[in-house]
Amino acid sequence: MSHSRRQGFMESTSKIVMAKENFDAPLIDEPSALVGAQERIDSNDKRQVCGQEFDPCWGGVSWKKTPACSGVPGTWEALLLSDDMEPMCKDGGLPPADNPGCTKLGSLCRARRALVERRCHTSAWKKRVWAGDTIYLRGYSSMYLDVNSSIVKARWPDTGDWEAFLIEKDGNGEVRSGDNIYLKSHDGSYLSGQGENLASLPRGNESQFLVQTDGGGPVLSGSVITLKTQDGKFVDVEGEVVSVLSEKMGNQQTLVIEKEFNLTEATALNFGGACEQPGPSAQDILSGHSVYLRSILNGNLLDVDDDAVQARWPDYGDFQKLFIEKEGGGAILSNDTVFLKSHQGTHMDSEGGAVQARWNAHGSLQSLRLQNKVGGPLRYGDEVVMRGQDGEVISVNETRVHAGGGSLEEQKLIVEKGKWKETIGFLHIPKNAGTSIEDAAWAHDIRWGRWLMFDMVHVDGGDYCSMHHVPPPLLPKDNQTRYVDVENFCVIRHPYGRAVSEYTYRLNMTGDEESRKDPRNAALYKHQPCTEEGLNYYLQDTLERVIGGAKYLEDCHFVPQSSYIFGKEHQWCSHILKLENFPTEFNSYMEEVGYPVRLPESSGNRTNSHGDLCPDLSVASLTAKTRSLLNTVYAVDFRRLGYLPADES
Repeated sequence: MSHSRRQGFMESTSKIVMAKENFDAPLIDEPSALVGAQERIDSNDKRQVCGQEFDPCWGGVSWKKTPACSGVPGTWEALLLSDDMEPMCKDGGLPPADNPGCTKLGSLCRARRALVERRCHTSAWKKRVWAGDTIYLRGYSSMYLDVNSSIVKARWPDTGDWEAFLIEKDGNGEVRSGDNIYLKSHDGSYLSGQGENLASLPRGNESQFLVQTDGGGPVLSGSVITLKTQDGKFVDVEGEVVSVLSEKMGNQQTLVIEKEFNLTEATALNFGGACEQPGPSAQDILSGHSVYLRSILNGNLLDVDDDAVQARWPDYGDFQKLFIEKEGGGAILSNDTVFLKSHQGTHMDSEGGAVQARWNAHGSLQSLRLQNKVGGPLRYGDEVVMRGQDGEVISVNETRVHAGGGSLEEQKLIVEKGKWKETIGFLHIPKNAGTSIEDAAWAHDIRWGRWLMFDMVHVDGGDYCSMHHVPPPLLPKDNQTRYVDVENFCVIRHPYGRAVSEYTYRLNMTGDEESRKDPRNAALYKHQPCTEEGLNYYLQDTLERVIGGAKYLEDCHFVPQSSYIFGKEHQWCSHILKLENFPTEFNSYMEEVGYPVRLPESSGNRTNSHGDLCPDLSVASLTAKTRSLLNTVYAVDFRRLGYLPADES
């Protein structure tokens, strides 16, 4: 995670009170200060407020959760939620009166208000390093310290098991500058100073290091540190060589400590979300969104042509598109004062029973209220009535739109989003119901996974994998674009269950006589299929090959799940679902994002689910040796995804 973040904490006591409303609720008087506020600013105050958001990753009331935006919320929230911002936002974020230049402070203050209303707090504290955390140490050469066969070097710019260290200290707790720590490597040995050498040995006095930062205080992920041995020498990196030498000037004795965040921590830091109240759903209507208003009476959409507002046609088009606006921005609530801007730039107005669109203005004539049945947030699909500034209900009579009178049917409108379009991407992690999800989406003409990506990709070690099975960080840049600017979801599961599923899948794919005799399937058919001996022999043989360097065999089916979610520069999935909670969790997520895709309740209907092929096999069929190998290959998944290995279950 390359973004630096300031520490900042704020507890908000502000509360949101949403009144339950109905169609007959009395019109609440609008504060006169809101009427024509923008016009008065434009005419009397020459200060300019930029129309653009302060950051393209801010979506108006919440953060965009795309890989391109990962890390941005954690950077901004430390500032937005700091005490320093409060006095700056008291006047709405206008620049000083003597500064007529354009400022984005107003956008910052609106973002702050949206976060405070949801009772959000900065996630920067999650960057603090604690005893028990897994960390990585990067030298000034940008190479990470690694351990192999007790030898410590700094050879590669990427992190893996060889580069991972468990940080320990007596008494546990938070790690602070001046603490004595121990660094345990993946093989159970500890970094230790021996003369001028740094080795990885059993824990002893020489394994203790004094950690120091320039500023003192808590050690954070991203902090520049030094490690000092008990005899006063410093860990030193020169090229690939890592040693312990007397203190000297230069960068060779500085290290950057990077914390490995678990799924919850990483998602909060990368996409925001440390809030007591959830953000808006895809169905919530926000200021600036486009809406279409359909008359229940004739099925037509309101349209604007010159000054006239009518309801002539049922189809979506530019004449029918309206942009809903609210002073101060944010989510639209039932009975809020709003303004509806047409494709011409004029705003719908109501005067003397006539409904027109004559001026580009936010005045009393343009003030409208949309009321749904239950109050609270206004959502696409809601049935509403619309009132003008004098409280009269706007009705549709044949194709004429007017204010006042009209039957109940003439008054009802449905708020629609327009033509459905894709906004969500799916990142297929093999053996996690990906094929079932792709087929369910394809039934609605949505292309995910193998229906979108058709090629094979060459990966390390001479292997080829289907493009939709390749972790995004390993894809060519032009293929990464399929993921980088959309919000992606993916599915995870316990590594043990994933391994058993892989075995039954392979049996199903190689059931014919010719495949059984193929030398490449020798381990699969070494023992009788669907037996514990067959399951464990196949998995042990394959996992040992993975440990030996064949990481991408079997079409990338044995790649750790974390490799798909986390990259060096991006978190690729912002929405992570657990297969153990399927199909309920998946179907609820699809409903939340406004997608028609659903999975059936019956697990037997899942594509590529072959549990019935070997009904007597389960996770309980795995031997201790197989579990140990799985623990080794998927160590990063156990650390980051919230699953426990056998010895901790």
